[in-house]
Amino acid sequence: MENEKELKIKAFCEHFKCSEEDIIILANNDVEFNDATYVIYTDSEAEVAERECLEEQLDEILRYSDVPEWVKKYFKREEWVEDNMNLERGSNLSWYDNIEIEVILENENGLLEYIYIYRID
Repeated sequence: MENEKELKIKAFCEHFKCSEEDIIILANNDVEFNDATYVIYTDSEAEVAERECLEEQLDEILRYSDVPEWVKKYFKREEWVEDNMNLERGSNLSWYDNIEIEVILENENGLLEYIYIYRID
């Protein structure tokens, strides 16, 4: 039975046409391959990571903007995040090249699994 981590590694190796021996598996969802680091997510993990990324971006925007503090409290954070979700998920999660790589695999139960790969350096 394939677990989620095995499925992610299989998707990565299939896309890059490599074997598991060619990669270095790091902490969390990170993989090193050919002097580059990638993060591998399921669709739901990518959605959570994108939301967190957008919330951090918004914090930075508001922190360094010239907008007065009393105006910031009227800003609708959730609407801003929702408006920016999935527009270009790769641009939010792939800091290196802004590309989202989608790999579709069939799991052992015959169901399709969607795996997403992002280069982060």
